[in-house]
Amino acid sequence: MSSNRNSFANFENLNANNWTLWSNNMKNYLRIQNCWFAIKKAKSEYTDHEDKLKDWEEANQKAIGIIGMKIPTNLSHLQKDTAKDFWETLQNQYGKVGTAALVTKLLDLFHITFKPGQNPAVTLDSFKNKYIEISTLNDKIQIPEFVLCALLLHKIGRGWDNFISNIMTNKSTPDKTTGVNEHWTLDHLRTLLSEEYNSPLSRASHNNTYANVARFSGIQTGGTTQSFSSQRAKNTRCGAKRSNSAPAPSRTPLEVP
Repeated sequence: MSSNRNSFANFENLNANNWTLWSNNMKNYLRIQNCWFAIKKAKSEYTDHEDKLKDWEEANQKAIGIIGMKIPTNLSHLQKDTAKDFWETLQNQYGKVGTAALVTKLLDLFHITFKPGQNPAVTLDSFKNKYIEISTLNDKIQIPEFVLCALLLHKIGRGWDNFISNIMTNKSTPDKTTGVNEHWTLDHLRTLLSEEYNSPLSRASHNNTYANVARFSGIQTGGTTQSFSSQRAKNTRCGAKRSNSAPAPSRTPLEVP
């Protein structure tokens, strides 16, 4: 009982920027409390069933109370007689974003990067969650998943060239272990990337590639690796210094005949 109460207490209230997270958490909590159906179904659907109508009315009041506790007090005027109307009112006001905000979220999605040495599944999960949020905010934005897979393959970076070449050049098979087609999904790509990453030989290859990239691009990997260009500049300066400080060569006196 206390754990449920604590989890509810830690549930963030609705604000202008968190509709997607808030609505998902609230939906799950209402399901745990067995009252989500009061939002999904209208009262009119139970008028011919007295027992079910009573259950709906109880769930409706419970859902209204729970939702009301998780919104700011200055929004209490939005409360309605049914949980369904209450939910839809909040959704209309907080579940939509402007064009500029939507474009910003799309740019953030397209600029995603993979962290060297990390399981790519971590980045893919973040990418998928961002896309789900965008498509939830605007149902007109529906990008085919195989297009999203292609974007991720383009973004994954050095060390995965052989992997990409293998799946791109091989013929597509029914189990989708090789080849790329329009039926690819993010979940399928995640599985392939994880298997490749967890393969001992492949992982060693990726790590060596990233180490070489770090050595010549100045990426810090826990030590004091310097970039090739900065090291070359340092060597040049040291060489010039040695040249300036070297003693002048002795001269042999000219013999006068």
